[in-house]
Amino acid sequence: MKKQRRIHLPRVFSRYYPWLLLSPTVIILLVLSIPLLIYSLYNSLLDYNFLHPERGIHFIGLKNYASIFSQPFFWYNTMYITLIFLLATVGIEFCLGFLLAYLANREIKGVNIFKLILITPLFVAPVSIGLIWKLMFNPSMGLINYLLWELRLPICNWISDASTALFSIVLVDIWQWTPFMFLILLAGFTSVPREPVEAAMIDGASGWRILRRIYIPYLKPIILVALLIRGMDALREFDKIYILTEGGPGVVTETLVYHAFRYAFRFFEMGYSTAISYIALIFVNILATILLQRIK
Repeated sequence: MKKQRRIHLPRVFSRYYPWLLLSPTVIILLVLSIPLLIYSLYNSLLDYNFLHPERGIHFIGLKNYASIFSQPFFWYNTMYITLIFLLATVGIEFCLGFLLAYLANREIKGVNIFKLILITPLFVAPVSIGLIWKLMFNPSMGLINYLLWELRLPICNWISDASTALFSIVLVDIWQWTPFMFLILLAGFTSVPREPVEAAMIDGASGWRILRRIYIPYLKPIILVALLIRGMDALREFDKIYILTEGGPGVVTETLVYHAFRYAFRFFEMGYSTAISYIALIFVNILATILLQRIK
């Protein structure tokens, strides 16, 4: 039987071989993204309105950014609502996903069916989710108010009442994205070596001690990645807000992204809207940088 001949690559070539494989994708992404980012950044420094072309296009520098940061409405409404939505959705989704992944990691009869049912919302389009929940929140013929009426509990206008509109959107987001957290954390639980867990069980360690001393240290990088991905996505949430409330009633559900949309496609202030979008991009990058530093 002939021995297979091993090919020895030069050390320099083997060192840069992974980068060589990645280079086509990186080049395509750079060609597609960098020119558009530069063009949009230039647009954020302009003053022009589609509804009033007679005003012309004027370069105004950083005046759009200064105007945004000087508005109390931006800080006390838009940024406040964005942060509340981000912390509520990501925090609750992580806690529920962690608990469900911890339970599903055990050898329980029927756990595979439980996993299949749990991840079902991930396969539904965001627009469909918004329309389904809008029907469920309907004050007169929605399922939620019907169940509350059957239980002799008070009913309300979920997405038309300023006190419950943001809570309703948070509830829908939790229903949709908790399975995402569940899948990532479940993959982390299954990757934890069994030897230290079994050794701790033999020594009589409690379930809470095993979770705190063994599982959580192993899961720390995966937890941070899950929070990073979900946090970046929550900051860009638009579909459900547009379908359910359109930023209302009033402006109580107007997040940063919807604020940019309103100025772009209702007031047609394109430079101002682009500046808001860049502010959202800055916040996403700050969040990503903090979490990536924690991973290291």
